Amino acid sequence: MSEESMAYSASTIVVLEGLEAVRKRPGMYIGSVGERGLHHLVFEAAERALDEIIGGTTTRVEITLTDDRDPAGPRAVHFRFPGGPRDHIAEQTAAALHPDVIGFERECPEMAGTIEVALRWRDTGEDCVASYANSRPTTGGGTHELGFRDGVAAALTAYGREQQLLSPSDPDLTPTHLGPGLTAVVSVKLDHPEFEGPIHDRLGNGPVRACVAEAVREHLTAWLHANPAQAATVLARTPKISRD
Repeated sequence: MSEESMAYSASTIVVLEGLEAVRKRPGMYIGSVGERGLHHLVFEAAERALDEIIGGTTTRVEITLTDDRDPAGPRAVHFRFPGGPRDHIAEQTAAALHPDVIGFERECPEMAGTIEVALRWRDTGEDCVASYANSRPTTGGGTHELGFRDGVAAALTAYGREQQLLSPSDPDLTPTHLGPGLTAVVSVKLDHPEFEGPIHDRLGNGPVRACVAEAVREHLTAWLHANPAQAATVLARTPKISRD
């Protein structure tokens, strides 16, 4: 390749105006060109519209979505959950280790918001935790998801030691080693959410972690004591020795 063909200067730069840049490199702006990216666009549009209303710029907002796909093309079917996270987890009945869906709602003034959690262990090889903040999917995780894992680890460790399922020499279970098959939905509603990351897919509110951890620890501990047989099944799948 000649030096001429490899030359790079200001004349090589192409400035894309307006939406042309988004159409050219959509992944840079919405993180995905698939379903996740579409959801992100919808949430961005709704969020900016609400900002306009809150800021007093307008009192009415209309959002129109146009489907440019081939009318004869396939469509994905997406199931809805009127009962919230409990319904979401309840629908995933395949290979459930225990019949109960563990779920609760709680208001937490310390984080200026509410918490809703549902979880169940399934006989699968991987865990699956979906998190949301103000109904917005937080695929990058965040403080609510970290708090959930903290709370589960604390509850299982305390119960395991109490029932002598963990020996005194065994270390505490860690938030990253909670046993395969943990399936959960963690949803928080906040007065002032703080989103982080290039596409705002991670929750950053500091007080949320402690609030969610304490709520999960309390409710999961109560469920473990009320359901010893199911608790033993769950603990049997949890590594007795795990490291961060």
